[in-house]
Amino acid sequence: MSNYTKTVDFAAKDTLPSGDSGKIIKGTEFETEFDNISTAIATKADSAAPTFTGTSVFTNLDINGTVQADGAVTVGVDDTGYDVKFFGATAGKSLLWDESADTLIVTGTTTLVGTANLDAVDVDGDMTFGDNNKAIFGAGSDLQIYHTGTYSLIADTSGTGPLRVVTNTFQLNNAADTQNMINAAEGGAVNLYHAGNAKLATTATGIDVTGDIVLGDTNPTITMNDSSVTNLQHLITSSSDRLIIAADNNDVSAGSKIEFYVDGTKYSEVTPTGIDVTGTVTADGLTVDGNARIEEIGAIAKLTLERGGSANAADSAAVDLLETNAGSEGANFGDAATNGFRLKLDGSANDFLIQSGASGTVNTRFGIDRDSGDISFYNGAAAQGLFWDSSASALGLGTTSPNNRIDAVEAQGTVANVLANGTYVAKFTGNTTYTTGASQGILIGGVDGSLRGVALVAEAQSALNDHDFIIAVSGTSATPTERVRVAGANLLVGQTTNTTTGTGVGLVPDGTSHMYSAGTDALMLGRGVSDGDILSFNRSGTPVGAIGTIFDDLYIGTGDTNIRFDASNDAITPRGSGGSARPDAVDLGSSSVRFKDLHLSGGVVFGATGGAVSSKTLDDYEEGTWTPAYTGTTGGAVTYGTQTGSYTKVGNLVTVVGELRAKRNTLSGNVEITGLPFTNSGNGAGLSVNFASSFATDMPNLTGYTTSTKIALRKNATNSASGTPVVNTDLADAATTENYLYFSVTYLT
Repeated sequence: MSNYTKTVDFAAKDTLPSGDSGKIIKGTEFETEFDNISTAIATKADSAAPTFTGTSVFTNLDINGTVQADGAVTVGVDDTGYDVKFFGATAGKSLLWDESADTLIVTGTTTLVGTANLDAVDVDGDMTFGDNNKAIFGAGSDLQIYHTGTYSLIADTSGTGPLRVVTNTFQLNNAADTQNMINAAEGGAVNLYHAGNAKLATTATGIDVTGDIVLGDTNPTITMNDSSVTNLQHLITSSSDRLIIAADNNDVSAGSKIEFYVDGTKYSEVTPTGIDVTGTVTADGLTVDGNARIEEIGAIAKLTLERGGSANAADSAAVDLLETNAGSEGANFGDAATNGFRLKLDGSANDFLIQSGASGTVNTRFGIDRDSGDISFYNGAAAQGLFWDSSASALGLGTTSPNNRIDAVEAQGTVANVLANGTYVAKFTGNTTYTTGASQGILIGGVDGSLRGVALVAEAQSALNDHDFIIAVSGTSATPTERVRVAGANLLVGQTTNTTTGTGVGLVPDGTSHMYSAGTDALMLGRGVSDGDILSFNRSGTPVGAIGTIFDDLYIGTGDTNIRFDASNDAITPRGSGGSARPDAVDLGSSSVRFKDLHLSGGVVFGATGGAVSSKTLDDYEEGTWTPAYTGTTGGAVTYGTQTGSYTKVGNLVTVVGELRAKRNTLSGNVEITGLPFTNSGNGAGLSVNFASSFATDMPNLTGYTTSTKIALRKNATNSASGTPVVNTDLADAATTENYLYFSVTYLT
């Protein structure tokens, strides 16, 4: 672009004397000037919306509007750049190219549309990607991280190399970051979790599993390869309806076998030749490696089970099963007449008996009547210590005539005698050596074969045979649950130990009983339809207070000093005995025993009669500080030495106190004091000047009045009603002189 420069100096021609040939202005001179002006105008851009064609070079360029570039815009040259900054519509949001740092700086949230190739990005806040917008890594877009809108995905799409996570501790947690799912430690275990609980952990020798191992699929198999023998393999597998345990599945070891241990001792083993068992075998069928002989000797049919020796030898017959000529059958275990036992079916009485022999005498110990089904236990030659009455389905202890399902008869005695001598009707005891937790019990109720009902249990607490008594009741579970416990001298309900923090009830002989509930009512008390005390309190037998009900509300107190919680009126009211009304008689605190703070969201109402409630309500009290300030009606600023104020608000009455020590500086116009903490209600209040000095002019009758949130200042030499406004020149403005004004004003808000 070019600027216009005059070619002809017309002013110089004008100064020449009349008649001078140089004073003549020629048409060609006008033509030259107009051509220069036209050229300059043609190359100038329109300032409102300039358009530049070709290459334009600017030393500095500030753009406050829209720029359209139909070609490249270059700022600076290679190796020499300049800062370029773009501002957005929101304050504090900008885009800056910092040429000194070769950095693009974005202030605020930035949305990138399209593809951006950046050597490096430093982000001080969040980087947000929309659904299916990906963070892509690698020259071939190998690694992609994005959210589809349904789920999140980390995808290694190319398959070139592994997806590797390098860390000394790897953790995979749930979405709330409150539970582990996978935890792997460098040089240590890898743990897999279920619902935050470790279930499988690798070890230096294998794995540890917490909980059950469930194998599915068809014919699941556990394979154990033992490297101590080449190709030695053991299996546990499921094959349809069979469980197969196979030792040496590849048949590479001649001595392979399966061994069974209990408490560190081997009791059974399976070998290629059979099964060896140490101990007793209980089975539906039995094959014995030894003698099993049934023989008939004379008129007696006898089965003899032998442990060795020859038939009928003294050292061979352990048990003889025999039938005698007298019609009685039985079995002798040893010599029944001397030191053995006999099972006998008495042919004459049709009874089945168990007898024992000692010193040549045989005594009956147990008998069953074939016809009636009665069962008798004998504690002597004939006395029956225990009797089962089959027809009545009743059991007698010490009696042969039980009237109930179980009748136990014992000699009577005093409580002290029974406790001291142990003459109990029934006694249930445990081992001779007591250990903590050893228990015995009785189940009452339920049905045959069920554990439901009420259980009475004695639980040993120490080796000294100190027991707790427990009552357990079955609920929805198959077995009873403990409900009541007598622990020492304490009666506990819902607790196993006497504690004030556990859920339940504890009754203690010293009177320090307690009830505790984790989430419901710990104690519920009630009475009938009449009002009155529900809970009474006594001291040494003398009533000292009560909690009761009055008209479906609760009252609490002592004697005739009570309070009622009136739900229907949302109020707490003074009450007399039994919750009766007692107005104007009960104080809140006293002169020597007072409450601390009273916090109200409403007000305090004074008096009971006359006037509206609102006119007797004190609904606000507040103390605070405010900052008074000189303000000129036409602007300017003030220099302050002191600028303080305080206020007290009682109801709608506000009293403010202020101190100003200032020089007017650039203040102009009429002077006002602004910054009142509350707006004046519309009824102006007068200013009280407590002290004023060092004003620039005489200030007779300095006063003022409140309006809105300010004080208008007035001076009046004649004490007229209107007064004269205080102006800026009334305030001191010397370098070292300040005016002083101490004031107060009380107004309504």
